[in-house]
Amino acid sequence: MKYPLKFLPCWMLLCLLTACSSSEEDTDPNILPKAETTVIIYMAAENNLSSYAAQNIDTIAKASAALNMGSNHLVAFVDKQSDIPYIASFKDGKATKDTHYICSENFISSDPEKMYETLSWIQARYPANNYALILWGHSSGWLTENDTVAVSRQGTLPHAYGIDNSTWINIPTLASVLNRLDRFKYIIADCCNFQCVEVAYELRNCCDYIIGSPAEIPIRGIPYGRLVPLLFNTTEQNILSMAECIYGQKVGGLQMPVSVIKTSELPQLAQATKSMVDLLYEDDKEPSTQKVIYYFSDKTATGRSMYDMKDIFYTNLHADNATAYGQWLQAYDKTVIYQKINFDNPEWITDPKAVNIIFYAMTVKPEKFGGCSMFFPLKRYANATSSYARNYNSNILKLQWPHAAGLEKYCTRQ
Repeated sequence: MKYPLKFLPCWMLLCLLTACSSSEEDTDPNILPKAETTVIIYMAAENNLSSYAAQNIDTIAKASAALNMGSNHLVAFVDKQSDIPYIASFKDGKATKDTHYICSENFISSDPEKMYETLSWIQARYPANNYALILWGHSSGWLTENDTVAVSRQGTLPHAYGIDNSTWINIPTLASVLNRLDRFKYIIADCCNFQCVEVAYELRNCCDYIIGSPAEIPIRGIPYGRLVPLLFNTTEQNILSMAECIYGQKVGGLQMPVSVIKTSELPQLAQATKSMVDLLYEDDKEPSTQKVIYYFSDKTATGRSMYDMKDIFYTNLHADNATAYGQWLQAYDKTVIYQKINFDNPEWITDPKAVNIIFYAMTVKPEKFGGCSMFFPLKRYANATSSYARNYNSNILKLQWPHAAGLEKYCTRQ
């Protein structure tokens, strides 16, 4: 696959943005009228989700028929299998390719510089007072992937999103891309296991809110037909409405857990967590994970790594340290402002063919569920049969959260 991307109009467009007056912008065909909100969907679909991308594009286009797009832009970058990447805008029930975006060769959509070029091009051509981003594709939460772009260039780093022909972008690198752009009012994660506190902390300077699931999501993606009309209102109340819309989707009678993280509260949550973690590990003990909600596992119990953050603290501290736990919970609830799961049927949508996804031996109750996962260093990972799990305690230290939350000393103990 060829790497270079020929963004022929990109550099010219960015120059025009800095050189033109507002009156020139009104007549410049490269720059559309400034909108109230531009929503960008980044569809990293050059993988086994390619056919679902086509279905989602059709659904989004149909949903746009009922909208007055005069004051808003809805745009998608699309990179599917056997197709040159392109940019499409949605309006009047149609998806229209943007002919100003000229791409003559394929490229890796998870390459950080190509991702930055693409998103900056869209923000330049579709200017707005507010921007929002939907990350569409695969994700593995905070876990390390061996084939990230960052591995070949910067050494092993955890977190991965996207996957384009076995190439991922890790979340710290993704954050460095998004931090170079105009801030997003919200990010919706249409990808699995994204709602980790570690991911949110990396992205806290990129956006105001993150909507997603700590667990797997349906392969068909989120319910765009009902969600599209809600995308352009960026108030907090509407952010919660979007989360409720996503939670309302049922597949085979099952629903996925959904939450909303308010990123401005993450530093306070880190401080509250730092004041509590010593209680989890005092006297050389470790937090109990028995019956605790978890969202990812390899073939063994040792491989569980994404535990419900609230449940760990509840299970281990609420009985003997009720006051401290209550203070921590206040900080948590100010940060994770929407948390929902179907308690009558708490199973979520998993891929039955993925034999490495085995969920069992947990108890889901309202007092335990928080809708956001967190990694807790445990001695057992060092002796895990899976090489993947053996690196958990060290790989997590390449993220900012364990340092902010006071976990680093427990990640390095033997």
